[in-house]
Amino acid sequence: MKIPNSIPAKFKKILSSALGRSQVSLIGDPKFLNLIQAFTDSNLTGRPTIIFKQSGRYLVYMANNSIELNIRIEAELTDILVLAAYSADGKDKFKFHFQTDICQANNRAKILVKGVFSGQSRFDFLALTKISPQAKQIEAYQTNKNLVMSDDVMIKTRPFLEIKNGDLSCGHSSATSSLAD
Repeated sequence: MKIPNSIPAKFKKILSSALGRSQVSLIGDPKFLNLIQAFTDSNLTGRPTIIFKQSGRYLVYMANNSIELNIRIEAELTDILVLAAYSADGKDKFKFHFQTDICQANNRAKILVKGVFSGQSRFDFLALTKISPQAKQIEAYQTNKNLVMSDDVMIKTRPFLEIKNGDLSCGHSSATSSLAD
């Protein structure tokens, strides 16, 4: 797990326990301490939530790990990119359950997840982007692309958008394909 050294011990402990053995990197402005105002699992879903209360550009990256995480954007002019990469074989099982709540105007949130799966591996992608009525001029996209290398692989993909206004550009896409023998 890569957690920036500038984060106080209490946040490191919360991040470590919430993300378990995951190799998740949170990268952002030098003002990262001011960025995270709350990280809690007391929300309705019971999942850890990172609340962004300061504008900036941020990257959340993960590779070959399961995650259940919510991100809540409460600041304007925030740009968040979530990247995840998976390579699974044998009986590996991964899940990517991610929710993004955009509460303010002029924000961008993009999710890109790609994977290569073989053997009897399993992958469960569930992404929900929620855009509140006051969140105008939003760009939000979800993309999940998977390459299946054997007939016994199981991929479940569920991208969702919950949009409460019309001043935005949003979309989602998913593609799972296999190589011919």
